[in-house]
Amino acid sequence: MAALGIKTRWATIRQAGIKPLALSLVLFIVLMVGGYGLNVLFYG
Repeated sequence: MAALGIKTRWATIRQAGIKPLALSLVLFIVLMVGGYGLNVLFYG
């Protein structure tokens, strides 16, 4: 993932718009909350 970030240009991100960034934020939150929930469930 870091290698992908090395060549990323701000112009490319701006051109893509807000929807991909919003989706990535939602997925990040889902993964963080889900991971925390699984840890609490199994290691409680």
